[in-house]
Amino acid sequence: MDDNNPLLAIPVLRTRVAPVFNWCSRVRIFSGGGPAPIQFQEEMDLGQLTAFNRLEALRRRGVLVLICGALSPDLLAYGEQIGLSIIAGVAGEIDEVVHAFGSRELDQPRFWLPGCQGPRRYRGGYAPGGAPCREPGSGEGPPEPRTRAGGARMGASKTGQATRDRGGPGGVCVCPLCGNTAPHRRGIPCTQVLCPLCRHAMVRQ
Repeated sequence: MDDNNPLLAIPVLRTRVAPVFNWCSRVRIFSGGGPAPIQFQEEMDLGQLTAFNRLEALRRRGVLVLICGALSPDLLAYGEQIGLSIIAGVAGEIDEVVHAFGSRELDQPRFWLPGCQGPRRYRGGYAPGGAPCREPGSGEGPPEPRTRAGGARMGASKTGQATRDRGGPGGVCVCPLCGNTAPHRRGIPCTQVLCPLCRHAMVRQ
């Protein structure tokens, strides 16, 4: 796969970016985004797979960039560990989002997913950093605090509570797929630890 002409994936709900990757079933694949124009390739039905397996299927297909709405912290961590550049917190019509990605204009407010204001989270050299949105209703708590452009802290929940996985003592890391547990190591978020049995990202408990 040519990094200058990457495959791009966008989960869809009718004609728009699916608001939550964890719950989507269909993903559109595009080629381009480098020197070549972006062109539609296919629409994949991944509804039979778990969210983790959907990420793996996209990576096997050759996808390098995933544009999505909200996703849970453990999925974000795992996607990045398997080599995906994830642009989270995006909303809008698919055609408009694809065009904005090609022209590097996804930072426009009209493409912000409600509740996800701020710079889009671009990885792999596509654009400046930002902060992802957590999956609505997720029981895992928001991800490790990150920094917006300008230095504003990110990562507190709507109630103002601190994140659960901030490297404090005690607790265990649990694999959300196989249930395997491992002691939590101070200063290392569980979402950065791979399960020794199935190699998925773990979550704090």
